Amino acid sequence: MRTTVSILAIAALSLSLAACKKSEPAPEATVAASEAAVAAPAPAAPTLPPAGDYESTSADGKTKTVTTINADGTYSERVNGGLPVAGVIKLVDGKTCFDPSGKVEATCYTDGPVAADGSFTSTSDKGETETVRPVKK
Repeated sequence: MRTTVSILAIAALSLSLAACKKSEPAPEATVAASEAAVAAPAPAAPTLPPAGDYESTSADGKTKTVTTINADGTYSERVNGGLPVAGVIKLVDGKTCFDPSGKVEATCYTDGPVAADGSFTSTSDKGETETVRPVKK
């Protein structure tokens, strides 16, 4: 009987000690997760280009457009020096969309990252690419 009580006491003590022991994540997993958080910052939300004057050139160099974006969300532009077109610029599904006044359909662009000089590449929904540069006055 005394042996049975001793065995039960030892078993209870072992279970108590096992319950108190905390499991810790492997150090490699913790370091890897923190390095990933530092290495991959969240992408910035798309925004409209700031108000100002821009010149864009098509990939083939044949089309040059001068656009003025106003602080109130309106714009005006001239393609190859032609007649001005005006309308509203807006952000739709993360794309920069130029919606001219009248019955002309809006044209939307996916803008690439902005370089140190303020230029960026913009690709229309039709797949046409152009380089956009701010005009310095």
